[in-house]
Amino acid sequence: MIKVNKAHMRYQMEYGQSRTIMSYSANHAPSNRRFGPLIIFNDDFIGPQDGIGMHPHKNIEIVTYMITGQNYHKDSTGTESHLIPGMVQVLSTGTGIVHEGMNPSETEEENHLQIWFEPDRLDIPPEHHDFAYDQVKMMNRLLPIVSNRAWADEKALPIHQDVTIFVSRLEDGHEVTFAQAAGRSMYVFNLEGELLLNGETLLERRDAAQITGLHQLSIIARKEAHFMLIDLP
Repeated sequence: MIKVNKAHMRYQMEYGQSRTIMSYSANHAPSNRRFGPLIIFNDDFIGPQDGIGMHPHKNIEIVTYMITGQNYHKDSTGTESHLIPGMVQVLSTGTGIVHEGMNPSETEEENHLQIWFEPDRLDIPPEHHDFAYDQVKMMNRLLPIVSNRAWADEKALPIHQDVTIFVSRLEDGHEVTFAQAAGRSMYVFNLEGELLLNGETLLERRDAAQITGLHQLSIIARKEAHFMLIDLP
């Protein structure tokens, strides 16, 4: 089954231009609450010199995927990061972490996805990981960038949950397929362009899809597309 969440149906938070696609809070996304261990999926637009100051988290796996602009990040592990497009970050908050994220630009808006997962175990020591993946490798294929398992030919940031995040840029008319193990689910978020799922379900710009009960997913770009696919238990 493929359930589509259209872009115009998402909840917009008062903070900045944060568009909540999925949330465990009934106040933020009452018709679209969690999907397995995936509990929050935000499409955040942060204005120049704006952001969120120091605040705490505990026992959440937080993934930040940069799209445009830049983000300065600092946390209580003693790590500071300057994130730009082509970078991804994973915070395993475990026993507790305090962090901030700000757009340091004086003129340019920033856009990133922030995705929260429940961890597979509680109260681990906090961890911070980020890296710049090879954007060429995501052309017309699925590139793993975050995963709880090792990939022979690719680096993927570790996460304390049985999930893998893939990203891809598909040229118009190109297709990728994903074989899904029994009992697992998929979540697809289309950043740009148009995607056709299994020849019948259209995802337009900023649409999302929750996918269950399928053993294989075909993804064809009807317009040049940039999208994310998450493999979930």
